[in-house]
Formats: sequence, structure tokens, C-alpha cells
Amino acid sequence: MSLVSRSSEEPVQASRYNLGMSLRIYVYEYSDDLAKPHSFTLDEKVYEITEVLEERHGPSALYFKVKTDEGKVCVLRYDGVEDEWSLQSGFSGE
Repeated sequence: MSLVSRSSEEPVQASRYNLGMSLRIYVYEYSDDLAKPHSFTLDEKVYEITEVLEERHGPSALYFKVKTDEGKVCVLRYDGVEDEWSLQSGFSGE
């Protein structure tokens, strides 16, 4: 499944099971090469992303440090080679 939608109006969903947790990331396309997350579901709970605090580009991955509508902060990683998302760090509050 491609993680980039050709329409900026429709989210694209990516699913991943990691450490017994179900993770789904929803992204919007912002350019031909880059999609940014706008929300994610972790074990059936939806988290809206209110702010991207930091964005880093590695050789084969993109990292997004995000803040949710509940004030929680985490890092989401997109592996461009494997075409998959993962939760890189747990939640922290401010």
C-alpha cells in the first residue's frame, strides 16, 4: 500500500503491528516526495496531531516529532525503503 495519496483531500492509512500494539498512521500529501502525518491510531485510540515539532530526514527514513491534541509528544518514523511507519518513542506529556 502506498503511503502517499494523490489527492490532498483524502488521508492514506498505513498499518503496523509492533510489540503487540496496533499502529495506524494517516497522512496527507504535501509534495510529490513527502507526506506528513496528521493523525494516528494506537490500539484503537485516535490521536490528532496538532503540531509537528521537528522533522528530520535520514538516508532512508523520515522522522516526525509530533504533539497530539492531548499534549503528548512522540516520534513517528517513516522508512522509505520498507514503505512502513513505526512509533519510535513513547508518549511524554508537557
